[in-house]
Amino acid sequence: MNEAHRQFCEAYGIEDPSHFARLYELDEVILFLPPRPSEEERNALLNLVGLRGETYGFLDYVKSNNTFELIMQWREATGNL
Repeated sequence: MNEAHRQFCEAYGIEDPSHFARLYELDEVILFLPPRPSEEERNALLNLVGLRGETYGFLDYVKSNNTFELIMQWREATGNL
């Protein structure tokens, strides 16, 4: 885990960064979510962690799909469309 990943997890209060990184493409999530989240944005993400879309086949596809679902659901939950 690099420094950017650590800072993101710290900013969002993610307690288990390695679990988060197994579910989602951290670099992609970092690109789409604000680096200094408001309390509402932080809570929205924490409420969505573990969210998974439909999955088929390969691990990279699963992780990518999970990442897309997380970002879209976060945007909807925070109104950042």
